[in-house]
Amino acid sequence: MKKVDLSSVRVFVFDLDDTLYDESLFVKGGTNAVLNYLTCRYHITTSTLYKVMNSIVSVFPRNVWYQKLLEKVGIPFSQELIDEMVEIYRTHSPNIQLFPDATHFIDQTKKKGDTFLGLITDGLVAVQESKVRSLDLYKQMNLIIFTWNKGAEFQKPNTWSFKSIEKKSGASGIECCYFGNDPSKDFLAPNKLGWITVCIRRNRFGSVAIPSYEYAAQMEISSFDEISLD
Repeated sequence: MKKVDLSSVRVFVFDLDDTLYDESLFVKGGTNAVLNYLTCRYHITTSTLYKVMNSIVSVFPRNVWYQKLLEKVGIPFSQELIDEMVEIYRTHSPNIQLFPDATHFIDQTKKKGDTFLGLITDGLVAVQESKVRSLDLYKQMNLIIFTWNKGAEFQKPNTWSFKSIEKKSGASGIECCYFGNDPSKDFLAPNKLGWITVCIRRNRFGSVAIPSYEYAAQMEISSFDEISLD
């Protein structure tokens, strides 16, 4: 296997969900917490709820899962109940781990010396912070940027977070490399800034269409093990 040479890079910046860990594990944990809550409140067997939920997730988008679940098991719908379920999902304690290749790669970058590690992630800040704490990334990264802290309009592909990394690290252009997995938003901004961009193809974005060439990563890998830092 020919490796991607990033030996000249000193700033390594990462997306979070499905780049450094498997987001489906977070979804599973949150869903389990919601179903356990419904079991206790409505005395419906857990096995019944899981069976119905499994039939829903394969057919419907995530934003209507809970409504469809209530309909199928005969629980009266109310927005208050939906809000409770969403809050339980968002605030559950995640049981997630970094992908093994991500752990190894982060360790290798730190051994390289004179490197700067950053994380840029979109979404509800409390939820993303919970994931970061569970993955112990505060100890691993020099700078973590939750874009929604500034406002949802500053999420990727806005260049603000990438420029913040440049300002903090004192590096720019090809000294910086960004790793993501969603071509619809991850790579446009760092491409504009002259960074090296690498798409790691796994999980739900493994075959996603690229809107136009400006959105495409310069390189594609299926594992961080394909990268050489020597």
